Amino acid sequence: MCVGRIEDAINADACGVDRIEISSALEVDGVTPSAGFVEAVLEQVQTPIVVLIRSRPGGFVYESCEIDAMVRDARHFAAMGVAGLAFGIMTDNGRLDIEAMGAIADSARTSRPGIDLVCHRVFDALPDQALALRELEQIGVQRVLTSGGAATALDGAETICRLQRDTTVELVPAGGVRASTIGRVVEIMKPRSVHGSFRQVEGCDTAGVRLDRGDLQRAIKSIDRD
Repeated sequence: MCVGRIEDAINADACGVDRIEISSALEVDGVTPSAGFVEAVLEQVQTPIVVLIRSRPGGFVYESCEIDAMVRDARHFAAMGVAGLAFGIMTDNGRLDIEAMGAIADSARTSRPGIDLVCHRVFDALPDQALALRELEQIGVQRVLTSGGAATALDGAETICRLQRDTTVELVPAGGVRASTIGRVVEIMKPRSVHGSFRQVEGCDTAGVRLDRGDLQRAIKSIDRD
């Protein structure tokens, strides 16, 4: 579950999700949240927390000073005790900047050995995703959030399934996942986990993107076969 508000993290925790990714400014697809935001969530929820490391909105090609800031953020949040970090950097020629991502990974592991490392949807902007998965394996990334390069995870199901067959990295369907689609996503791809924000479609202009708790509850119920 991806949230951009403390209240939504608390609600997601109460609904029984397995992980909560927190960020700020979901209306621009998320940026790194403040330390205070992360600390407040850690104090109030029991669910493992993953923090987005993204220094600004826009593309995923960064200046060296921005990369340095993300390396510092990774070390700081890992020391705070978060379960994982979601991050991604690419070069201007369309490949992962694996050196920069490796620096973030190493920085996080210095503070918290064994921390979960997640590549966010920068992955969907890459022309050679099979190569990217091999590179991510080398730096110890465990999960990738992806729609298979399509508009939604359901649209990209065939690509996700094909890529998953050839990697040990877990591909997590992400994009357009709601109660109305999650059943088909799970049925077709049989993933270990699914990623979504379950955001309200309307009423978000003054208070940021809000969780549609009812949609989340319906989604969980639709796949909770045990």
